[in-house]
Formats: sequence, C-alpha cells, structure tokens
Amino acid sequence: MILVLLTLATLMAAQTAAKEEPEPVPIVDGVPSQVEFMQRLEASPASPRSFKATWEERGSERRPARLAWRVRAEADEITWERFNMGAPSHETERFARTRAPGTQGIGRAPVWLLWLIGADRRRLVERLELDGESRALDVVDRRVLWVLGSTAGQYDRPQIRLDRETGRAQRVVERRGATESSQLLDVGFSLEPNEGPTPWLPKRLQVRDGERSVQLHLVSSERLESPGPAPTSATP
Repeated sequence: MILVLLTLATLMAAQTAAKEEPEPVPIVDGVPSQVEFMQRLEASPASPRSFKATWEERGSERRPARLAWRVRAEADEITWERFNMGAPSHETERFARTRAPGTQGIGRAPVWLLWLIGADRRRLVERLELDGESRALDVVDRRVLWVLGSTAGQYDRPQIRLDRETGRAQRVVERRGATESSQLLDVGFSLEPNEGPTPWLPKRLQVRDGERSVQLHLVSSERLESPGPAPTSATP
C-alpha cells in the first residue's frame, strides 16, 4: 500500500512539473535583413541620459564576489572603474571631449556604455564593424532576439543582439583594439523592467572580459542632470 501511494505521488509530481514547463516561444518570422535591423534601431531612438551606477557580482559561501563596475557617464565625460575585490587596486578608464593626461577621446568609450547614455545607435553599430552577412534569430528569457554579426550560438566575434519587439539591446560584443587579435568585451543586458530611478539601465550585466564570465547586479544608481547631447562614436 505504501509503495502504491509513493508511486501515485511521484506520478502526480511529474505531471505537475510537466504542466509548469513554459511553452516554447513561437518564432513566426524569418531572419531579418541588415536593412530591417537598422530600421528597428531607428524605430526606437534613444534620448541622451546621464547617470552614475554600480553593478556588483554577488558572492556565495563557495565563491566570493570578485568583480564590481562603477560608472559615471555624462555627455562630456565618462569614467568607468573596474574593481577586483580580491586586490587593493582597480582599473579606471576616462573618456572626455577635452583631452587630458590619462584621458581618451569620448568617442573611444566602449559601445555598451555609449549605448546606455543614448549615443547615436546607427553610428555605434557601424563602429562595431560587423559582418552584415551573418544574421540570426535567438531566444533568451522567452524573448526573440535579432542577431547581427554572428550566428545564434557564436560569441567570439563582434555582434549586437536586439529584442525583436522593443529594439532594446540585449548583448554587445565589441573588439577593444584595432586588430583581429584584440580582446573582445562581451556585455549582456537583462531585459526585465527596472523600476528604480534609472529605468533604462539593465538590472544585471552578464560580462565576459577575456577569460572571466560573471553576472553583475545593479546595486545603486542615480540620474544626473544632462548638460548636453550624448556623444556619438565619431567624436574624437
């Protein structure tokens, strides 16, 4: 009798689990052309935004947090700090319209950062120098993505991925340098709503920088007064 009850309970649990599995996301259209991809960008233009924000990795008992990023981004100057929590030092990159020692031109800031402050999206995509013949569809978090610059499962080349419905960026992979051997910086944006003071910022960043791959969570953010238009990638 006990064996029969256990068997019935197992079957019921299996049926419940099966019912809770999400239905597949239907993909009813084909792979977009490069023209359609760019039209999607223009259909949802960004507006200039200034902010400061911190994203941090969450630690656990088995693996302590290792990485945190802190950004202050304005139209004339961007500061990007990367902290290794296990070391006393950190890396800082500064980008500004006015050149100074240790400062790069603001147009040399990473594409993912320029995207978040509302720089011209078409120019940002052009700066990535993508292979326009490589296009695909992908599904992440039950959202259909348009992929330009690679196939769906390929992440070792520059690319950008957009939410098909909203045109929001889901992932940017860019080359940090001028040669094919330059290091790739891979930053993925969560697409879930952010109800804080900076609703356009992603709640999470999925980061692959060299051999490291970590998820960073937005722990603080603040909207800043924007003194002017966001820079374009063509700005020196």
